[in-house]
Amino acid sequence: MFDDSSNQDDHYHPCASMAGYIGSVEIWDRFETEWQSVLDEFQIPYLHMNEFGKPDGRYADLMKNSARVDAMLTRSAEVIGSCGLTAFAGVVRTRDLKQCNRETGLQMGAYPLALHHLLGEIALQLPGQMVDLTRRI
Repeated sequence: MFDDSSNQDDHYHPCASMAGYIGSVEIWDRFETEWQSVLDEFQIPYLHMNEFGKPDGRYADLMKNSARVDAMLTRSAEVIGSCGLTAFAGVVRTRDLKQCNRETGLQMGAYPLALHHLLGEIALQLPGQMVDLTRRI
């Protein structure tokens, strides 16, 4: 599972990030079942933190009740922790990337660079293992 935040042309956020979780097929199957129960319990179609604070967004009703938000975030963390997924993240400081691109004449994008870092971390943590990164919930 991967998620991203910001965008390299967003002047309000100094970084672009990409993060995700990885686990065996058995772990992932368990996670999907438990994750869906959290979504159902809190009546949300998915959880995307990039949309979380929008006053008219998908989470507007949920955000009106801070105790419910706390419960949803707690349950989400419990499911991730109990399933034994491994987390990976890559963060790119967009201002530095733009400067690097100007100075070198390159045109690297923030998300491909963050993904490159993620894939390197996965390869270091799981050497020699076949990894399928196509499942997304």
